[in-house]
Amino acid sequence: MDYCHADVVWKTASPDGRRELHLLARHDGLFEFRENVLTLLDHAQGSEEVWLPGYSSGLFRTPGEAEREARNAIGWLRVA
Repeated sequence: MDYCHADVVWKTASPDGRRELHLLARHDGLFEFRENVLTLLDHAQGSEEVWLPGYSSGLFRTPGEAEREARNAIGWLRVA
């Protein structure tokens, strides 16, 4: 996933590969994290898997603060 407002500093996936967490360095000097979830969507032409947004954090001054909060907030990350 690409972000126009930030660069991906670190990313990891859940053990089943259906969730990803991206730690982002924003262009304004702050940090955040976002979870993306692989979701099956049904439509008239059939089904397809697409990445949809999951949990989004607030803003942090350092990447370490953002990572600590991600580990507290995202259940699968605590066991990954």
